[in-house]
Amino acid sequence: AARRRPEAADIYRERGRLHLLLGQGAPAREDFFQAVARSSNAGAAAERAAGDLIEVGRLLHYEKDFTGALRAYNAVLTLPNERTAPQQVLANRLKAEPLLALRRYGEAGDALDAYLKTVPATEGKAPPPDEAKRLADAYLARGLIHVEQGDFRLGLDCYTRGLHALRSPELLGARGWAYLMYQAPHLALPDFDEALTQLPADASDKAQRMDVLLGRADALIKLDRVLEALDAATAAMQAGGEVKPRVYYNAARVYAQASVKLDGAEGRAREAVMYQNRAVALLRQAVEQTPTAEREDFWKRYVEADASLALLRNRADMTELAAHYAPAP
Repeated sequence: AARRRPEAADIYRERGRLHLLLGQGAPAREDFFQAVARSSNAGAAAERAAGDLIEVGRLLHYEKDFTGALRAYNAVLTLPNERTAPQQVLANRLKAEPLLALRRYGEAGDALDAYLKTVPATEGKAPPPDEAKRLADAYLARGLIHVEQGDFRLGLDCYTRGLHALRSPELLGARGWAYLMYQAPHLALPDFDEALTQLPADASDKAQRMDVLLGRADALIKLDRVLEALDAATAAMQAGGEVKPRVYYNAARVYAQASVKLDGAEGRAREAVMYQNRAVALLRQAVEQTPTAEREDFWKRYVEADASLALLRNRADMTELAAHYAPAP
């Protein structure tokens, strides 16, 4: 039918939805493109075109064509506002995702701010579950952008606003980490503890459980609760999920800080060296798990800038790692 009546946008749209149901992303994307090309920007047709562009953006984002996804979402924002206002609200929220992937943090923040202005949280009244989830996710992303740009105060504010909508383990974990960056481990620990009540050992989200356990370990080590911190780090490494570079890196930081706590303590020198050895081994795994093209940036952004690793820097094995992975001066 689509071949016989190529002008009929509805046919391409419906076939695109069928492809989506069948898990066929590429043909679905092409059908939605065809539907958009054959749509009018007037009246109800503008609403349908906006919906098609949003589907195209999602498909392109899934395929990691972040620039293409951004173009699709921006196209929604050019349609007549009187008929497409709800889709434009959604487009502002969604366009932040490819912008984050492209590391265009300022623009991503602007998109989320535009979204949040249209759906303010209702003070003193819990929003409906779907709206609560959308608000929580938006505040989480906005907070992450503030933290990435070094503004921990505004990051904390966003996480707290999000937690008013939904006390999710993602927001609790993110706020816990922000408190740690703000040198407030006594505030971070309760957030990690609360997050873990929603992430039991058999939780499906292993990555989030690992992240929260390592945040908890970092808070505990800063509070001089060394053995509890090491137990939490061990639990994180044994959580059963995929161990990504940041997991190895955050675990290394815990062991490095443990060695600092014991450095110079009577009768603990051997133990301190053991923790240093473990920290360097974990850092090696972190860098080796990072894609080759990103290793120098990882080293510069995280390892080189991290004061908690200072005690390791003069070790021969750490010097060897730096020779391999640190960017050339």
